[in-house]
Amino acid sequence: MGSLVRIVTAAAALPLALLTAAPASAGTQIACGAEVSGRVVLTQDLTCPGTGLVVTKPGTTVDLNGHTIRLTGEESPQGTYGVQVGYWNDESTATTGVTLRNGRIEGYDTGVQGIFAERLTVRGLTVQGSISSYQGADLLVQRSEVTGRVGLEQHGAAVIEGNRLGGAGGSAIGVVVRDNTVTDGRIRFDESRDIRITGNRVTGGPGIEVGSYNDDVLVQGNHVNAAVHGVSLDGVVLDGIVVRDNRIRNSRSAGIDASHLQAVEDVLIEGNDVFRSGFRDVADPYYGPSTDGIAVRTSPDHDVDLSGIVLRGNRVRSSAGHGIYATRVTDGGGNRAQDARLKPTCVGVACGK
Repeated sequence: MGSLVRIVTAAAALPLALLTAAPASAGTQIACGAEVSGRVVLTQDLTCPGTGLVVTKPGTTVDLNGHTIRLTGEESPQGTYGVQVGYWNDESTATTGVTLRNGRIEGYDTGVQGIFAERLTVRGLTVQGSISSYQGADLLVQRSEVTGRVGLEQHGAAVIEGNRLGGAGGSAIGVVVRDNTVTDGRIRFDESRDIRITGNRVTGGPGIEVGSYNDDVLVQGNHVNAAVHGVSLDGVVLDGIVVRDNRIRNSRSAGIDASHLQAVEDVLIEGNDVFRSGFRDVADPYYGPSTDGIAVRTSPDHDVDLSGIVLRGNRVRSSAGHGIYATRVTDGGGNRAQDARLKPTCVGVACGK
């Protein structure tokens, strides 16, 4: 949990003052576009035409001290960020041990951008826009509010915990996304490994998605309400995926949907509670509306062995389609379904009530 993330941007800082560390007890007058280092405390809001602050020195702490970095104008120009941590360089030199905290960033598409940033901590920030980290490692985003997503690209470890978010995900190895509230967005990973998505509350939006070429992903103990799907396994190749003990309500399409699969191995769908799925149909380009409580399908162009998917101990109620539709999977037993509009209630697995 003490990990930090790299945040980098391609934008160059405006050629304004270079500030060095301020004493811990003192505030520092800071100009827009300044490159800061040491311990910096804002004493007033910054209203900027471009990037707010740039951090390239290790061990820097920027305390917004309750103040706001705000972009002027109605649009966020490409390559401008509220705070840029790290910098583009041919050697991929990391900027390490930076902390951003206690304030607000608004008006930017990307409020915080990291490149080659390691051990970056973002805590107690309100960011209107996204937080993005490119080729970073050991990121911690905690107790913050981000209207956009926390996005990771070709990333190492990260912990995204206890935030209010518009979404999270990307491509990474060794990420924990836990105890967040996500509204009208998605949690989605592709081409990732060792991902833990636990204890989140997701309302609206696409829901939780496990995309293509993922390995060793746990989706457990999340509450998903009124999303397109509660949990979607829509990756082409999936290996080592566990979807367990999630509470899914009022999905517009299938509560748990595994589709477009071309190769699967070691996938467990277990102990989930799915209620009221598929009553606001969303057309799927391959299969038409998916209205089952739990639905497992393959791409019509591929003959896929689905025996590596095990369904066990799930409870499904009130589906617009079947309770469970999962042909050719492995029935692990203990599944229950009732009040499905389409009969039989379960296809491919045996169900009690």
